[in-house]
Amino acid sequence: MTLASPVWLTAAASVIVPILIHLFGRPRPRLHRFPSLMLLRRVQRERRSTTRIRRIVSLLLRCLALMLLALVLAGPLSDRALLARLGEPLGLTAIVLDTSPSMDARLDDGRSRGRPIDRAREAALAVLDALPDGEEVIVRDTGGEAAAVLAVADAERMIASATLSDRRARLGDDVAATLDGDRPIARVFVATDLQASSLGALPPSADRQARAIVLDAGGEIGGNSAVTRVEASSPVLTRGRPLELLVRARTWGEGQGRVPLTVECAGESATAGIDLLPDARSVASVEAPAPEAGLLTCAARLPADAMPGDDERVFAALVRERLRVAVIGPERETRFIEAALDPWPAGDPRSAVEVVRPDALSGESDLDAVIFASGDATDAELAALRALTGRGTGVMLYATASPAMLDAVGLGGVTLGDALRREDGAALAEMTTDRGPLAGFADPGAGDLTAGRFTTLPRVTIGDDADVSVLARYDDGMPALIEGADGRARTLLFATSPDDGWGDLVRIPEFVPLMHRLAMHLAAGTEPAILAGAPGEPTVGAVPAFAGPGSSLSVVAVPSSVGRASEPAVAAVSSFVGRASSPSVVTGDDDWQFVAPERGVYALRSGEEEIAACAVNLDAAESDPARLTDAEVRERLRPMDAQVVEASALDAFLARLRPDAADVSSLIALLALFVLAVEGVQSLQPSGSSDGERGER
Repeated sequence: MTLASPVWLTAAASVIVPILIHLFGRPRPRLHRFPSLMLLRRVQRERRSTTRIRRIVSLLLRCLALMLLALVLAGPLSDRALLARLGEPLGLTAIVLDTSPSMDARLDDGRSRGRPIDRAREAALAVLDALPDGEEVIVRDTGGEAAAVLAVADAERMIASATLSDRRARLGDDVAATLDGDRPIARVFVATDLQASSLGALPPSADRQARAIVLDAGGEIGGNSAVTRVEASSPVLTRGRPLELLVRARTWGEGQGRVPLTVECAGESATAGIDLLPDARSVASVEAPAPEAGLLTCAARLPADAMPGDDERVFAALVRERLRVAVIGPERETRFIEAALDPWPAGDPRSAVEVVRPDALSGESDLDAVIFASGDATDAELAALRALTGRGTGVMLYATASPAMLDAVGLGGVTLGDALRREDGAALAEMTTDRGPLAGFADPGAGDLTAGRFTTLPRVTIGDDADVSVLARYDDGMPALIEGADGRARTLLFATSPDDGWGDLVRIPEFVPLMHRLAMHLAAGTEPAILAGAPGEPTVGAVPAFAGPGSSLSVVAVPSSVGRASEPAVAAVSSFVGRASSPSVVTGDDDWQFVAPERGVYALRSGEEEIAACAVNLDAAESDPARLTDAEVRERLRPMDAQVVEASALDAFLARLRPDAADVSSLIALLALFVLAVEGVQSLQPSGSSDGERGER
């Protein structure tokens, strides 16, 4: 044992006070002899001997109490392991290690260099090193593995071998799950980079007794850029047609300026420039090679920066062999439409659209779109239109459509009035070229739709309750192209005639690409879904109508170049059985779900048929380099007692948390109080003794 302030031992000299009081402070009685009391002298002498012993014991106890109090003032320290552990909270120590993608950042913040994951591992190992070898510890990471109760040596091996995952960190949930375990927790060490989205609020049921120590393994990052979205300019892709990809990026903080953007599709690559400006969003268009039919996977990449995990993003699309479009109406009215959609001979591989002229329109027809040029429809055709739109098949009507037809395709709030003659001719104006089927004409080089002249215009009225949008208007403000929706199906109303009776639009060169874009837009509702997902998050989709209860659904990981090169591509097929046998995958009568373990493309199959695909990318929240402040950390970890410790100050913190020599002054003070209590109890004199004292006096 050592003393922090030995000078206070001089206070032990105060024991002289009770000694002096014992020797000189007691009054000496005068003795008077009475013969009648001579017989009691022997009894008095015995009582006087007992009282003297009790007084000596009281003196010794008082002196001991004073010496113990002097020792308390001197600050006694003990290096005994048993004493050093006195006062620690009861329960296990838990360690939560953040292995999210942001932990792979390259830091150079003036304090130290390296990655947060390396600094977090070092901090966690330092905590383990401070624990006794025989103690158990709970270890958990954010990669989805369950918490494990391990010996210190096993925990060290687990921490040292921990690797980065693609999952977004949800440290609040991980801490709560750790506290909800069967074993009591005394304190939780959380090793993280304090990335802004990594820590959410604790649920109200979280344990209020455990203490949280957040080990800050992160640092400041000057800037970061990430690919946030990749999409095709066309909603439907067909074999052999050029593919244009729109790549969107975002920069936080400092930007890199103009950098090359690389897109890889089906083993071929294309490059374009993109401007990464400070705190800005960017977009670039990349022309990729014409794809083959089937599932297409692409990857868009930026040059590596401080956070390399978000510099690439995967894109997936199901490329069709061709579209099947039914054209309904007299041949003299539909000849321009048919020629624009499919000018090639039957069976020509260059054809992207197969024009179908069914004898009778059926709701069971395998069609991607229907162009109804006739002005009226039979009851059977109206029923077929309703059935087709219910399956996602798009429908386009013209100005001669009846109210029943408009209502059947979800355009019931639109009214068509009498047609008016325009001798000077009208032109298209106010076109929505930032989205939808007219987006391809935003570039002046794609053609000028305003070149067409319309000599007859119908009066179009849109009701207040109509859920439609106007994609184009005539130069007098009258709606020309109206878009509606009926479930998944997209519907269009073109307020003109399908031939050249009301204008010459069908005769200008731009009519051919216009019809193709309209057909692609209508077919988007029948496109097998390409779902967006994130690692570790449930991906939910609709069970196809042909897959009945108990049908087997499987998810296949499609090899792609996205992800860490050191990890092998997933090649196994994970089967998820339908509603009857696996409700954890299919959550409802019409839905299925699965959790992707990492980035990549996953195809959903029912038997041999591919019904959907999922492009799984990092959660965009991981790209923001903003960091939480100490106050924000304490607020989010309420009601726990939370403290933030920088990795560089961890050694000093652990020294205070588990010092080499423990302060035992509290224990000695407790012993001194016990001694005084014993002294007070034994100093109480029996009444007989007091009578004897009085008799002796």
